[in-house]
Amino acid sequence: MLIKPKKIKMNNISLLLLRLVFAGSMLYGHGLSKWKKLFEGVFFDGSLNFANPIGIGELPTLILAVFSEFLAPIFIIFGFKTRFFSFFPAATMFVAVFIVHLGDPFGKIEKALLFLCVFVILMMTGPGKYSIDKTNSITTATILFASSFILYYFLYYQGVSPIFCALFLFITAGWYISFARR
Repeated sequence: MLIKPKKIKMNNISLLLLRLVFAGSMLYGHGLSKWKKLFEGVFFDGSLNFANPIGIGELPTLILAVFSEFLAPIFIIFGFKTRFFSFFPAATMFVAVFIVHLGDPFGKIEKALLFLCVFVILMMTGPGKYSIDKTNSITTATILFASSFILYYFLYYQGVSPIFCALFLFITAGWYISFARR
């Protein structure tokens, strides 16, 4: 008698790793610097110098970039409305590839193209099993809420405004309460 090995489905773990690595890279490598630029430029020096590739003005472009590269990746990391929030970094990377760096050599376009492809894939596949959207137990919700404190301290020590960090904890507390009622 032939024994068939058990097939282990790694799709959900792969999607989790994809979300953590690429959304985390977007958050830390791109979004954090734009977040600091927004608050330093608007609230402290009053000067703002940012590209305007789609012609809507420097401040609106920076606000959209902060949302796409800082706030949306936080939601993607936790797997909350991943298909919806993946659209924003994908759109930003589309602008980076096909408008900002259109005539540049491939080496300059490569990273933005990679981010674009990954966020489009996340839009098509969704977050996978290990996400807030797929959670229905109080234990998992508690673990996710507790892990948000780690992200809170990371953001705080990177120089992100304490008001935003408190708002972040307030949002994750709302998620926790919504899962506790299920």
